Amino acid sequence: MQNSITSLKPFSQRILIVSLIILITLGYAYQKRKIYLSLTSIHGPVLKHLPKFKIENFFTGKNEDSSNFLKNSKGTLFHFWGTWCGPCAVEFPSIMKFSVELKKHGINLVLVDVNDTKIKAKKFLRKFSKYRSDNLFFTFDEKGKTMPLFGTSKVPETFLFDSKGNHLKKYVGPQEWENKRYLTQILDFLK
Repeated sequence: MQNSITSLKPFSQRILIVSLIILITLGYAYQKRKIYLSLTSIHGPVLKHLPKFKIENFFTGKNEDSSNFLKNSKGTLFHFWGTWCGPCAVEFPSIMKFSVELKKHGINLVLVDVNDTKIKAKKFLRKFSKYRSDNLFFTFDEKGKTMPLFGTSKVPETFLFDSKGNHLKKYVGPQEWENKRYLTQILDFLK
């Protein structure tokens, strides 16, 4: 009888420890979400306008002003990604197909390849050459200097701007861009 009681004690302790870890993790996540929602609902998005910067056009090698990507469009999506990012690579075919739908509605897509090498990027982009069009811009930011201007430090992230450079929406993490709700939502924001 004594042995069965002592063998239960370590098991009970493990359950208690695991339960405490789960509760602490859930409490932390809840508080973090609560703080984020309070900051964004009171003050709105941190990024209000498209930042001014120059970035290298991947195919021409020339530096372009960020405002150039707003020209001749109803709106522009800036999508931060990298070949080294697993979720970015999985998401990439979806956003490339989505670029075709964006073109039909006069919306530009700027793909900002960050913290990468040109050799890896060139090899990766070869698979998607059929999607090249005048609404699709491939840019290269080897050192990731543009990310802090947008208030981000991770990829993939996507920012929607209207034709005047006003920030309308931020998409965090990989998205299923072929889902029709994205186009509907973007068109609603641009009205």
